[in-house]
Amino acid sequence: MLVNLAEYGTGDLHEIGSRLAHLAGWNNATEQQHYDLGVLFYLIGKMQRAITAAELRRNASDDTWHDIAVYAKMVLASRAKAMPQ
Repeated sequence: MLVNLAEYGTGDLHEIGSRLAHLAGWNNATEQQHYDLGVLFYLIGKMQRAITAAELRRNASDDTWHDIAVYAKMVLASRAKAMPQ
């Protein structure tokens, strides 16, 4: 994940969050809120993988759980200004 961050940055997360906020009519959302929404968008996909696994009476992969943890930590790091924007 850190390699991807160094290679691609976080612009996609900001852009997705900005578009989601705009679609919801949230026109005064901050850049941090845009970032949080962008991460949440990706997080929903990861969570759905875990939910689907549970519905199939299977365990979600370690990779899925790892990604969920990483996305949560990304938001916390961003809020602490410990992550590049």
